[in-house]
Amino acid sequence: AVALLVTALGIGVYYAVRPIPRPDYETGDMDDLLEYTLLSDDFNKLPIDERMRLLKQVIQRFSTMSSDDSVAMAAWAAAIKDELRDKIMKNASLVVMDLWDKQASDYRAVPEGEKDQWMDKTVVDLMKTMEDLSPMGPRNISDEERLAEAKAQAARDQKQLRSDDAPSSGDLGRMADF
Repeated sequence: AVALLVTALGIGVYYAVRPIPRPDYETGDMDDLLEYTLLSDDFNKLPIDERMRLLKQVIQRFSTMSSDDSVAMAAWAAAIKDELRDKIMKNASLVVMDLWDKQASDYRAVPEGEKDQWMDKTVVDLMKTMEDLSPMGPRNISDEERLAEAKAQAARDQKQLRSDDAPSSGDLGRMADF
């Protein structure tokens, strides 16, 4: 009886602490795919480039979803409550922060006279990445148009910050927390 109890306990501990195996992103079960991508810490341990590649595959799966996958995803989404929602938000935030950190690390190595061009290219690349992750997919516009949009938005943001309607430090803190 003791041997059986120790064996059962050992198996339970193994399943509780083992790494979640990575599902096949092209053909794997949608439940497993969503759980690994959105809820597991193992996904966040992958290099950022790998996570971005896998996220693009998830989005591709959504766009070509079968009726079975649709039902599985709806059931999975219906089960999302409190701490699961918090975990998804945390994991999504980690992807974005790691993406920004990677860019910030790369910036340090850019020679002084090339920083402006590097920043312009990086803004465009980040915009394209976010478009790739959007259900609508990438927009059919040039890099120059993307950069012009970003600069126009930055000018509007600076004007807003200088106006009487500028957000307070508390507003900015809440935005940063989000």
